[in-house]
Amino acid sequence: MKERDRMARTIVEVLHDCGIRTWHMSPAPLAVECYVGPTTITLQVRLADAERDLASALQIGPAVAQALDGHQPRLWANGEALFVRVSQK
Repeated sequence: MKERDRMARTIVEVLHDCGIRTWHMSPAPLAVECYVGPTTITLQVRLADAERDLASALQIGPAVAQALDGHQPRLWANGEALFVRVSQK
């Protein structure tokens, strides 16, 4: 499995574990948009109810870091989407 696919799956699982619904509720979040740069991977995850969940989603950084074996994520939001950027190992 590619690193970006593993990260996408892990991030969506963390969101779901925290009770945050996304548009990618299946176990394989293949519809998560990934942007791969030279040293980072940025994932865009659309939230099912951004008005309700966006503030909570922005607080999952520590859970994502733990789930991704120490990657330190940068999280931000734009409209209905949560963006997560992590450095590639």
